[in-house]
Formats: sequence, structure tokens, C-alpha cells
Amino acid sequence: RSQQLRQSVRALERGVARLEGARLSLDEADAALEGRPGWQGKLEQTSEVALKAVAIQAQEEERYRLAREIHDGPAQILANMALQLEYISKLALKEPSRARDEMVTIQRDLRLAVGEVRRFMYDLRPPALAQQGVGPAVESHCQRLADRFGLEIAVRWDANRTLPSSWDSALFRIVQEALQNVVKHSRATRVEVRAVERDDLLVVSVTDNGRGFDPQMVGDLDPSHFGMAGMRARAQQMDASLEVNSAPSQGTAVFLRVPLR
Repeated sequence: RSQQLRQSVRALERGVARLEGARLSLDEADAALEGRPGWQGKLEQTSEVALKAVAIQAQEEERYRLAREIHDGPAQILANMALQLEYISKLALKEPSRARDEMVTIQRDLRLAVGEVRRFMYDLRPPALAQQGVGPAVESHCQRLADRFGLEIAVRWDANRTLPSSWDSALFRIVQEALQNVVKHSRATRVEVRAVERDDLLVVSVTDNGRGFDPQMVGDLDPSHFGMAGMRARAQQMDASLEVNSAPSQGTAVFLRVPLR
């Protein structure tokens, strides 16, 4: 039984290593950003070079966040399990009953680590995004957030137009980032996510009833708001416009308008 657990731990360690390697795939986004024609000109009075730099910095922040979560989550659990296995190997001959109790603890920790790895993998590439498209992927993500953080999230995705897969990914990441900002900053209790087709436009909105903020006090180059720069960069990939409306104590509304050709 101990041998089986060791094999499981090694398998999980390989999974974590692959997950850390998956972070490198974000480099492709850097190359995509640098090659997109939508970067021409200025974006909301921010220079092309400055916005490109801050978008890349946003991706670096995302890599750092993933590395930190892997270190503090499954990697830490695995390290503790390795110590526990060494302890059990010494305990098994002298106190078998205590060794069995320790095995139960390791099994619990192993299930926890597997759950964490699966969550990271989901965040990197939700299965529904490739299998069903952006609408179902957004609905699934909202349900997970609602369950995890106790938010009330209403989703109404009334858009059936088939989009390029790169657009699906960009749309999903923009909505994901907007929801992440709600969780991290807004103190909201209710969020509404909508998508509707209007006059050759796909309009996607994320609104919340949180504390809001003064948009004039937040710039794209603010290090604490790199996520906003990443959203704008992804919008540019689709030649779309991104608008953020907010005011203190008035909640926040993010509007993405994508031209449908």
C-alpha cells in the first residue's frame, strides 16, 4: 500500500512538473501580441510601446501567480507527504496502528493535491472552451466561481455566432479577468454576465454591485492593474473596443464590443 502511495506521489509530481511547464505556453501569447496588427496607433492615449510592454508584464504577473499557487498548493502538499512517507516507513514495524492512521492522512492530502492540480489545469484551458465554445465555458466558469466564493452570478449568453478559436480564447480570458477583478477588488455580492448580438456587433458585459472605483485614478500603467492592460490587449486582437464604467459605491460594468464580419 505504501508502494502504491509512493507511485501516486511520483505521478502527481510529474503532473505538477507538466503544469509548471504549461506556464511556458503563455510565451505564445507574447509572440501573438507582438505580431497583431491591432497594435497600430494608440490605444486610449497610451503609446503602442508602453501598452505592449504592460501587456507582457501582465502575462509575467500571471506566470508568477501560477508559480506561487503551485508552490503553496500541491508542491507543498507533496513535500509534506514525502516526509510523512519516510516517517511511516519507520513507524510501520514498531506501531502498525499509528502507521495506518498516518496512511489515512496521506490519502486525504493526496486527494487534496490532485484537486488542486485539476483546478490549475482547468484555469489554464477549460475543457468546455475547446469542446463547446466560449458560451458554455463562461457558464461553467461562473458556476465554479459562484460555488467557490459564494457569489450570485447570473449568465445570459445570447450569442450563437461561430467565432475563430483564437477569438473564443480571447473572449473567455477577458471575461475571466473581469470576474477575477470582481472577486479580488469589488466586494460584490451579485454579478451579471451577458452576451448579445446587435447590428453586426457582439456585446459582452460583466457588471457587479460592488464598491466600484474612480477610473481616472487607475491607469493602464498602474502595476496593480496589469490585468486591465491584458484585457485591452486581447480586445485589440479582435479589433474590439473595451469600455470600463465605474464610480465609487456604484459598482463596475465592463463592456466588450466585438465587430462581427
